[in-house]
Amino acid sequence: ALAAADEGDALRAALRDDPSLAAAHPKLAAAAAEAAADAAKEKGNAAYAAGEFEAAVARYGEAVELVGGRAVEGAATYLSNRAAALLALKRHDEAVGDARAAARARPGWAKAWVRLGEAATAAGRWSDAVDAYKEAARLTPGDAKVDDALARARGAESRAVAEGRVEFRKYNSARAAP
Repeated sequence: ALAAADEGDALRAALRDDPSLAAAHPKLAAAAAEAAADAAKEKGNAAYAAGEFEAAVARYGEAVELVGGRAVEGAATYLSNRAAALLALKRHDEAVGDARAAARARPGWAKAWVRLGEAATAAGRWSDAVDAYKEAARLTPGDAKVDDALARARGAESRAVAEGRVEFRKYNSARAAP
């Protein structure tokens, strides 16, 4: 992994020196796209911190588009960050979609599952929230915040079922397609 990181750094440095190299070499083109995506993410982070959530959604969206369908680790981060901005805008269903895509892109990343739990909770999708927090808890045993979120989601799901607002689902809906 270290050699790959060193190669990536070398490719990015070569591109900074001569951007025209990207057209000549596929690895350089991918490195250029990833560098541009990281720059868009940083702009998204700044917009989010300033409370400019629409701008943050747009910048994170640019980052997602720049990496395209390539399975790069950053894609999950960009999707998770966009989900957070969408949550701030109360666009819950879109946030669930992005958070679910982040968890699919990087299934071993607990933060993606927590973000999916947050989005599903905001959307009132209690079974999805429970499933997402269960996966986050499996990935981070003993994490008090995750355990608390899971307990709250289970309680909300139980109340919703008892009140007849939702049916209890026994399948793992968090991993289902959006």
